[in-house]
Amino acid sequence: MMFGLFRKNPVPPQLRDERSWNEDWQVGDLARCIQPFPDRPFARGIARGTLLRVSGLDEGEAIDDPGLLISGLAFEGRPARLFYACIGFRKVRPTQEACDEAFARKLRNALTDKPEKVAA
Repeated sequence: MMFGLFRKNPVPPQLRDERSWNEDWQVGDLARCIQPFPDRPFARGIARGTLLRVSGLDEGEAIDDPGLLISGLAFEGRPARLFYACIGFRKVRPTQEACDEAFARKLRNALTDKPEKVAA
């Protein structure tokens, strides 16, 4: 008897692509948590406002939502095999470019009337 011969194959879930919801992350970026994951045992210790340094990037299907494609971030000090959804983090951008203090002093001297000593 062949009862399963005419059974319909299950339709795979429609993929939802949310990989575009990232902020052009790079390894070394600082990330601030904006949505903690309190119900996930692997996310303990990541509270809202926590600053973390990105150590890896990956894309794939979410483990708790089949059919959802997301970008993931790995962080220094956390297991390298765990990637956290980037939608729970915001990129911390510097407010000014880093430069040598002596160079900054030279610029201030050129723009002000009271020059400061410049170290050689």
